Formats: sequence, structure tokens, C-alpha cells
Amino acid sequence: MFNNLNKKFFNYDIIKKTPLEYCERLSKLLKNNIYFKREDLQNTRSFKIRGSLNKILNTNTNGEIVTCSAGNHAQGVAYVSILLGLKANIFIPEITPLQKIDKIKYFGGNNIKLNIIGNNLTESFEESAKFSEKNKFEFIHPFDDLDVIMGQSTIVNEIVFDMNCKDIDYLVVPIGGGGLISGMTKIKDLNNNNNIKIIGVEPEGANSMQISMLNNKITEKKNLDTFVDGASVSRIGKHNFDICIKDDKVDEIFTVSNNKLCKNMVDLFNYEGIITEPAGALSVTCLEDLINLNNIENKNIICIISGGNNDILRYSEIYEKKLRYEKLVYSYEVTFLQKSGELKRFMKNKSFNDIDIIEFNYKKYNNNAYGKVRISVQTHKSDQIECFEKYMSDNDIQYVRIE
Repeated sequence: MFNNLNKKFFNYDIIKKTPLEYCERLSKLLKNNIYFKREDLQNTRSFKIRGSLNKILNTNTNGEIVTCSAGNHAQGVAYVSILLGLKANIFIPEITPLQKIDKIKYFGGNNIKLNIIGNNLTESFEESAKFSEKNKFEFIHPFDDLDVIMGQSTIVNEIVFDMNCKDIDYLVVPIGGGGLISGMTKIKDLNNNNNIKIIGVEPEGANSMQISMLNNKITEKKNLDTFVDGASVSRIGKHNFDICIKDDKVDEIFTVSNNKLCKNMVDLFNYEGIITEPAGALSVTCLEDLINLNNIENKNIICIISGGNNDILRYSEIYEKKLRYEKLVYSYEVTFLQKSGELKRFMKNKSFNDIDIIEFNYKKYNNNAYGKVRISVQTHKSDQIECFEKYMSDNDIQYVRIE
């Protein structure tokens, strides 16, 4: 499989050799040697351009191609289309962040036609497949394709150039459809002792690879959570399942919550100055669980930082989720008597000296004795919330904490 790299792949000056960086903060904190493979610094700010280039170079086209993507693969296809003078019909779901849409247009220019259709990647994919078949255009799959997987595997070449295989203990890789982690299994073929552990990471609400591993067959994820847009795939590819699960190349898969993921995104920015998209921080977010559950110490662990295409409009939500993970933001539904002075009575709580109300949502309804109020508060210390809730209980204020 790993012989599918087109000889022209490195003839084009568009694939960067991205750095392998030692992270001093996490290495000290977690008592292991933590390294970041910085694919967020790749052209188009994502590893996806590797697979896009290799696939298109290996494809006989009539000058026009089709693809579907949540954003990063589409950027890679758009970039390569300009390079090779192709027309690209790109399908993306309606949930695609504006930042990624703008970048697709920027990289593709007049060489692309953008079709924004479908509530998720699966629906968008179905439309793109119909369009490809109807028009007899070659389809550039974002992950379930051996040429794409081979392109992603070039990351391994760079890692072993910087660090000998025998010195690598763990390789931690984010999973969406499975193209990246399938490519990263190449490192086991290069390492005859096969002692390198490959760890996959998925969002809790989009763990299609994990449930497929548990069921030992490709299993569609129902009620897909699309917060991690770059890794929200309801069904992994057949090639990806065969390589990762049937061939037993992936050793373990972890899932992480959105709130914990956002905490790590903010920490990467604050301490290392690294801007990641949610999918880009998946590998770092699972480190604590990986290390604690396996009693790992003094090992060399490489995390793939897969992408940095984050929409600036999402940062307020990301920061709030980070605070929720740290137990500094809470939301409540509070029951008020609908009479004058109730809010004033509620605000007499002395703990409000240490708590900020960041949301207050109330609408008065006539002929009702009670009304529901949505309140979100931010604390400065996690134990302050106990005083706040005790005050409400002691004063017979009915409330329900909302997750």
C-alpha cells in the first residue's frame, strides 16, 4: 500500500517539512518527553494537502474533479487544482466554519465551484457522489482512498528523519474518517520491532472509529456531534477500517470531551503560542488519560497537531467551554415568583461579590405565578459555586443546574 506515492510528489514546492518540536511545559507536567508534529504550519495549515496532492497526481482526469470535505481537505484540493490547472467542484456541509469557506475560495479562486449543501458531512458527501457519477468526474475522497492515505503517510518520513524509530514510544493521532491515522501506521512497517504504540483520539460525540473497533465492523455513529468539525465523520472508510482495525495497526483509541478539548486549545495558545482548530488539539487532549491509565513515564510521545484553521468567531464559545471544564462557569434554571422585588431579593446574596452573571434570560408571562429564568455565572474559584448554591437552597430558591 505504501508504494503509491507519486514520483512527482516532491517536485512541487508546496509540501512543507513541518517541525517536530519538544514541548517543555507538558513534558515536565506529565513526566514524559512530549513532542508536537506541527502540521498546523503546513501549507493550507493542515496535513490534508499531502493526501490531496498525491491523489490528484495519481488520477487521470478530463480536467475536472469533485470532492467533499468539512474544510481542510477542500482547501488542499483547491490549492492543488490551481497548481495543476484543474477545475474542482467542491462540496461542503452547511456547518463548515466561515473561516474555512473563505480559505477554500482564496486557494481555489476561479478554478473551483463551491457547493454548500447538507446538514453534515454525510449528507454533503451523498450529494457530491451523485454529482460525480452523473458528470463522470473523478472523485477525490477525503480519507477512504489508498493514494490519499499514502500522501498522509509522508508525515512519517519526516518524523523518522528527525527522530529514530527506536526512540519513539507512542504516536498520538487525531481521527476523523481515518485517513491520517491510516497513513501514520506506516511507522510500524519501518520499525521491525513494532514496539511503537499508535494511539487514536476522537471527540466523544464523533467516535465512529472507536465504536467500529468495539463492534469489529464499520459502524455508523448516530446523533453525530459536529463541534469538532474537522473530525466529525459518522462513518469511517473501508480502507481505514481494514488498515487500522482488521490489520490491528492501531493499539488504542481514546475519546475526549469538547470542554476538555477547548481547555487544551486555550492552553496551547497561552503557553506555546499555537493556534489550533478543535481537531488539531485532539492528540494533546488525550495525553493525561493515556499516561495515567497506562502508567507511562519517561517515554517519547509524539502528538500530531493536525490543523490550525480555526474561525475567530468561535473563540468566545471555546473559552466558555474551557471555563466549564475548569468548573468556573455554571448555568441554572431558576424559578422566580413573578412579582416586584424578586430579582432584588435574589441579588442580595453576598457571594455575588465573587461571582459574575454572564447570562440572564427572562420573559414575563401573564397569569403565571412563577417564571423560569436562565442564569449563567462565572466564578473565580471552583469552590465559590458551593456558597452560591447553598444560598439559593437556604432561601428556598428553586433551581436546577443545567449541563
